[in-house]
Amino acid sequence: MARKVIYFTRTGTCKRIAQQIAGRLSLEIVEIKDNHNWNGFIGYWTAGFYASTQKEVEISINGEVSNADEFILVTPVWAGSITPAVKAFLKKYPRNQVILVVSSNGSRISDRADFISVFDIPKSEKNEETVLSHLVNQIKNRNQA
Repeated sequence: MARKVIYFTRTGTCKRIAQQIAGRLSLEIVEIKDNHNWNGFIGYWTAGFYASTQKEVEISINGEVSNADEFILVTPVWAGSITPAVKAFLKKYPRNQVILVVSSNGSRISDRADFISVFDIPKSEKNEETVLSHLVNQIKNRNQA
């Protein structure tokens, strides 16, 4: 099965997590970008507004994804939801092809339906290494099945 690690990041945390996953599984990593500047306080506030009001964004994907059967998709939580850029990605690629990895300060998303699985990495729980190990083991076990 062909897999890719796809990520969207505002602060760099999800890029770091995606790099760790890709390195442990020897997978290609691809970045999702949108046309917004989410930096600073105004960017943080705007990000929450976009996420909570379901505003859509245009995305670009920096790499090839059409040759993948499954995606490990890494995203932050904004206002209790996945980011608008990741929502745009999921309009093109179905959730049943996605293992979702969610990074947050402490919250979890409630919309978990139809993903292969969802892995939460809340900074407040300091469980990143444990979650990543579990994720990698799950994928290796699926490869052997």
